[in-house]
Order: sequence, then structure tokens, then C-alpha cells
Amino acid sequence: YNPDQCTFNNCPIESVIFGEKATRISENTFIGIKTLKNVVTPDNLEYIGSNAFSNTEFAATQQPEYGMWYIGKTAYSYIPESPGNNSIAIVDIPEGITGISGNAFSRYSSLIKDGTCKPISELTLPSTLKYIANTQFRDFQSERGKIIWKCKDIPQVIEERTGTENTKYKYIFQNMLIDKLILPEGMETIPRQFFAGIKKINTVTLPSTLKEIEYEGFYDSEISNMTLPDNLEKIGGFALMNGKMEELTIPNSTKYIEYRGIDLEYCRKLTMGENATSQAPIRINVEYPYLTELIWNAIDLTPEKGFIPNAASYSKTNENKIDVTFGDKVKVIPPSLLAGIKNELKISGGKSITTISERAFFGSIGLTAIDLPESLKSIHENAFSKSGLESIIIPQSVETMHPEAFAECPLEQVIVACPTPPADGAKLGYYANELVAPIVYVPDTEAYKSWLPAVSPMLKNGDYYLGDGLTENLQITSNIPGYQAETDYKFDVTTPGNFTATIPVTFNGEKTFRTTVKYSYTINDGVSSTTNAEIQHIKISKIDNAIVISGDYESVSVFDISGKKIYE
Repeated sequence: YNPDQCTFNNCPIESVIFGEKATRISENTFIGIKTLKNVVTPDNLEYIGSNAFSNTEFAATQQPEYGMWYIGKTAYSYIPESPGNNSIAIVDIPEGITGISGNAFSRYSSLIKDGTCKPISELTLPSTLKYIANTQFRDFQSERGKIIWKCKDIPQVIEERTGTENTKYKYIFQNMLIDKLILPEGMETIPRQFFAGIKKINTVTLPSTLKEIEYEGFYDSEISNMTLPDNLEKIGGFALMNGKMEELTIPNSTKYIEYRGIDLEYCRKLTMGENATSQAPIRINVEYPYLTELIWNAIDLTPEKGFIPNAASYSKTNENKIDVTFGDKVKVIPPSLLAGIKNELKISGGKSITTISERAFFGSIGLTAIDLPESLKSIHENAFSKSGLESIIIPQSVETMHPEAFAECPLEQVIVACPTPPADGAKLGYYANELVAPIVYVPDTEAYKSWLPAVSPMLKNGDYYLGDGLTENLQITSNIPGYQAETDYKFDVTTPGNFTATIPVTFNGEKTFRTTVKYSYTINDGVSSTTNAEIQHIKISKIDNAIVISGDYESVSVFDISGKKIYE
């Protein structure tokens, strides 16, 4: 077979009759046989390849002046109409047509670029379509037009030169430019690479019945608007990669996303469904450099083993402020999800989160604060390493924390509310070449000595006097700057002495948190020299070298800086 020549080259054939078993004709089969006048096609002939009858008398006499030329059940060739008063054309390929030849729109594609034919405003492909050439719609341009796709079952893509099915590399719409693509109800699968490489398309309407978009289904297609249906279960690798959608919602029905299946560089708002899992980590800074809003509802999107990226893979920089909202059902923040964010990163929600995975916020210097939920149990390796955190409250629910979960953070203050030190220990805020020691407040300094060398108590030791009219509701004093402490613990205040009690405490300040604190206090005989009530009602000032005391008080003593009493 020589693709550059007619199969029956130089044969003076005048008539061709196809038998009932003939189903397809390859390209160039009768090209250039000028003597060919008559062609008889049976009902079983479903596909005719490009140029099969070009430069024959049959073609010269049978093709219409303009519009689609049908040979049997094949849309063989579209003859464009010159521009006129009606500047657009509508092509409705009728039901019953089973094949679209490789040169069906070849003349249209070449003429539309220089404006010498009417643009097609609407192209309808019938539900009976079975075969389509692998080069069919490449370079097809109708910037304001739409394609209405009625066939529920995707037709076979025919390799023109062999007449056989092409299953490896399709891209039949590569470089196509249209306004809308409408796919029919009943369609369940977008095959691999089928709609890949579309140069520009404003809107794709997907059917509610769609269950899967296979590998590279819409890869590198510049789609501006697409809504994924609620029945979609799987998104193949690179399926939507490089689309132009600025907003995308992954429905709750989607259960599996293959490697970089939703990699959308220009997306600004991404909503992740509850039931999604993934083959590989979804990395916002790499795959969504322009994202400004992330709504994450995936309950446990844990990638498959072997797909955890290292630090070197964070190649892009997101310079936008990103608002991240975790849904109430989310259990796990996945590995590397919000790593490498350089600009402001605001986190909210996530009241049910139990696990923060490795490198979840690695290198995100834009993250300076985060409220960890009371449901949190585990913080994994490098979860916040090299982030911008300046302070953190680790809730009392945390059971395990990797030693380098907060490595190389500029932490100034750490509040660890866990009554029992989390397993594995901690290195809080160290740098490679410089030791940065944040102030770490813990509920029990003795218990935490083996966990971290230097820690501070959350409460100041109490000092009380029986003569001050003590009640079982003793006031406690926070040792954490900016925080007030309160407890509903009932103290025994009947006997003087030194005591230790484990008490529930609520701390109120910039944030509110609760924990159980080991509290040391002393109850003394007698009365204190100054009560809080007296201090609140006097004012001491100096006027012309005289001490002036004013206010509502019964007695007061004034001491100089050395402790010497100078007035009573």
C-alpha cells in the first residue's frame, strides 16, 4: 500500500459496487481515477476514508455546490459557502450517519483562517456516529460556534492510512477553536486524550451521567468554563491539566484523582469534594500558582505510598493571599498540600481534623498563625518546618508529634496544652546554624523535662493567707503574657501548708484554650500585707517631692526601692 497513490492507480474503472460485507474504505483508495462515474454503497458501508474518491468524475458530478456531501453513511466532505448576507452556517449531520471522513472539514479549516467562507455557528454530530478520523477536527475554527455531540458512546478513532482503530494517540480536536461543546446525557466516559489539545473553548457542558474522565481526556485544552457533574467518580492522570478554568468544584461523588489530574495553573478558586482520594499529593503552590481561595472538604485524601515529594519539587511560588477553609468533616490535611506558599496564608475551619501530614505546610513562610483544632491527635514530620509561624498553641488532644514537626520556624512562643507530653519529643524553632529558643509554656514542668530542656509553667505559683477570708474558689494567675486564667476547681483552704493540685484551667487571651495544669500553691496563716482590693482603690503620685496618696483605703504602707518603709 502506497499512501501517496491510488490503490487502483491507472485502472480505467468506470463503476464501483461494494458488496454487503464491505464496511470501511481506507483513504486514497480511488483517488485520481478520472474515469470513475458511478459508486454503489451498501447499508453496511459505515466509513469512507479521506480522498477515497477525490479527482474522479464521480466527485465532480455528485458533490453539492456547498454544504456537507454524504456518500452512503459517511459525512465525506464539507463544501464551504462564501460569505454573504447570512454570515454563519449551521451543519446538522443527520441521524443514521455513522462515519466522518478525514477530509470532511479540511477545506473549511483552511478557508476559515483567511475569511473566505462562512464560519460554522453550530455543528451537530448524530447519536449514530461510530467512526471518526483521527485528524478530523484538528485546526477546526469557529470562535463563536458550538458543537452539539449526541453520541453517548464515543466513536472509534480511525487511523486514516491503515483504516484501523487508533487507540494510543488521539488528539483529534487538537488546535480546534470553538465557543461551546455540549456532550449528551447518557455518556459515562470521556476516553483518553479524546478532547485533548483544544486551542480555545469557552464552555464545556458535561452530562449528569458522566462517571469518568480518562487519562488526558481534556489535557492541554484551554477550557474557560466547566462544571463537573455530581456523578463523576474518577479523574484520570493529566485529565484537566492546563485548562483555563478560574473556578473548579470537585463533586463529593469523585473518589479518585490520578496524578496531576486537576492541575489547573489559572484556577483561582478550588473546592475539593468530601470523598476524594488521590494517587499523588495535590500541591497548591506547584499546580495552582494563582489560587486565592481553597475550600477543602476531602475527609481523608491520603496519596498512595511512594508519591511523597521532597523539598526540591516545590518549584513555583504562589504570591497571592490564599484563604483556606477546611470543612467540618475533614480528618486529614494531606502531605504537601499547602507547602511552599510565600504570601499570606489564612487558615480557618477544620474542627474535626485529627492528622496533619508530612510537609503539609513545609516552607510556607506566608503562614504566620494557625488555630489547631481540639480534635487534633497527630502532627507528622516537617508538617510546619520552615514555615513563618511565630507562635503556636498545641491543643491538649495531641498524642504524637514528630520531633521536627516545627523545625526551623521563627517561633517566639509555644503553648503546649497537652497534660502528657506528646510522643517523640520536639525541636521547636531551631535553625541549622543558629539556635532559636522560643518560650515554651507547659502544664507540668516536671513531666516535660525529658521532652524539652527548657520549659516554663503556665501558672504562677499561688500564695494565699487564711486571714484574707479565703474560699474554695481561689483565684489563679496565668504565667503566659496576655492571658488570664480561671478554674472551677474547689480548693481545700482549711489548713496552711504547701500543696500541689491538678486542676482544669481555661486560658483567655488572643485565643482561648483549655487544659489540665499541675498547680503549686501555699496557704499561709495570718493576712497578706496588701490585698488586691486595697491596691485597686488607691493612687500614689509624687508632686513637688511630696508623696500624695488618695483614694478609698483603710491603711497603706509605702516602701522605697530598697524595701525600706518610708510612710504608713
